[in-house]
Amino acid sequence: MSHIDIRRKHSLPLPQARQAAEKVAKQLKQEFALQYRWEGASLHFTRAGVDGKLTVNASEVHLRANLGMLLSFLKPQIEGKVHEHLDDALAPTRVAVRKPAAKKSPRKKA
Repeated sequence: MSHIDIRRKHSLPLPQARQAAEKVAKQLKQEFALQYRWEGASLHFTRAGVDGKLTVNASEVHLRANLGMLLSFLKPQIEGKVHEHLDDALAPTRVAVRKPAAKKSPRKKA
């Protein structure tokens, strides 16, 4: 049996961090046919050959998963996808800052 253990710091408010974890779970569900459910601050997921949980707190997201023998061969690809989805979901929201419009100089009438 193979294990995945990923910890990721974040600076999101806790409700946003939970939304990010939900987003990751939905993406993993789509890609790997996982089923998941929330139990308190932990999102538990499972499918044939995989079980684990994603725990969210005010400063960190922690994913632990146990892979069965068949899926242990895909561990690097699975870890890569998890990292990719966490990077995307936990990225701080960027607020577009608009520069004030340049003032036009009044035209002189001839």
